[in-house]
Amino acid sequence: MAVGQRLSLKQSQTLALTPGLRQSIELMQLSAGDLQALVQRKLEENPFLERDEPGAFGEPRGAPDSDYLGDSAIGPAGESPDWSDSLAAAGPSLAGYLEQEIRLAFSEQGEIALALALLQELDEAGYLPAVLPPLPGRLDPAQIERVIGRLQTLGTPGLFARSLQECLALQLADRQLLDPPFRAILDNLPLVARGDRRRLLALTGLEEPELFRRLQLLRTLDPKPALSFSPPETPAAVPDLLVTLDAAGRPQVRLNNEALPRLKVNLDQRRALKPGLRRSSDKAYVATRTAEASWLVRALVRRGQSLLALGQELANRQAGFFTKGFPALAPLTRRTLAEVLNLSESSVSRLVANKFLACSQGVVPLASFFSAALGEEAPVSAAAASARLASLVAAEPPGRPLSDQALAETLRAEGYALARRTVAKYRKLLKIPATAQRRRRARMGAGTRPPG
Repeated sequence: MAVGQRLSLKQSQTLALTPGLRQSIELMQLSAGDLQALVQRKLEENPFLERDEPGAFGEPRGAPDSDYLGDSAIGPAGESPDWSDSLAAAGPSLAGYLEQEIRLAFSEQGEIALALALLQELDEAGYLPAVLPPLPGRLDPAQIERVIGRLQTLGTPGLFARSLQECLALQLADRQLLDPPFRAILDNLPLVARGDRRRLLALTGLEEPELFRRLQLLRTLDPKPALSFSPPETPAAVPDLLVTLDAAGRPQVRLNNEALPRLKVNLDQRRALKPGLRRSSDKAYVATRTAEASWLVRALVRRGQSLLALGQELANRQAGFFTKGFPALAPLTRRTLAEVLNLSESSVSRLVANKFLACSQGVVPLASFFSAALGEEAPVSAAAASARLASLVAAEPPGRPLSDQALAETLRAEGYALARRTVAKYRKLLKIPATAQRRRRARMGAGTRPPG
């Protein structure tokens, strides 16, 4: 058999993640506050970038060759409502925050479904059960462990642990302190609880001062990480989108001018400098800064257009929410919206992340409008069922709270196909106490002593 070399040509397509594309992706997922901070930094760094006056989205202002970005509206024009009273802090719940993180951290649909199912299993302290219930999909134990391992990197360190030992180990690992002596301490937590330092010294091989220091450090860890969760700092939830209803009750969506930076390239500055440029380094600096300014303006325009299109489609599909609130939410997934808007599901997730919408119902995270159907043929969403559950509990007769079984039967009669176990899950996510606790609180509030 002859051995030789051969030269051949092959044509193929690949997607290169260029710096510009990477920056554009990052820009899409910034919150309104983070976007304003980035723009302010760019304005300070780039002499060819400046703020522009408001105008209609798509209508040029100033010089005919200037780039621009302004506000826009879909539907009839009208006066902007005053949303100042609605700009209360609206940080996401732990479940809502983790759901957003899951959709960004996982790309395969099977893993997303499994991660969301595991999220439903978290107890109030942030632990998974030691023995997991049946989970969606046909995944082997190794795949489940991989998903849990990635979940444990999201949010507060210690979440998604299956024991106190694992919870503390995750927190030590996050601080890069999980060495063999600490592993030995965690393997013998009953000795720590009893204060048996003599046996701990023998097991860890540490000197007493070092053991004392480590035990002190162990006490600074949080055994219930979910209870200490606080949303990312958002002094005020600035809405990216504003929604009003027209005369026919249809939602009309506009971009919020206060959240949308309006920029343009200062071409007059470039023209003024051009005659005095002699050195190639100066010419390169001007060209680079002008290109950066143009790119940012175009990227902001694309961000605004994409967010506006997403917001209008979201409002159309969830029109009932704007008159009836969360109980009227229809089942809707990011994949469905991505197909309609001709975007990838990850792009929709980035557009939704850290974005808010202001309407007569208040300031609401865009992520709240997405909810899975209760069943394959169910016309109602899990979010609607959760909202209805909360309203049923709020309307309970004083001193006579409904059991989870009674709540499940009432919800099923109204078309919400929930089992008693699912009702208990939703109740815990809503931080609604169990029946006995609600009954006890009602009696204490009425000034009567609980029996026994």
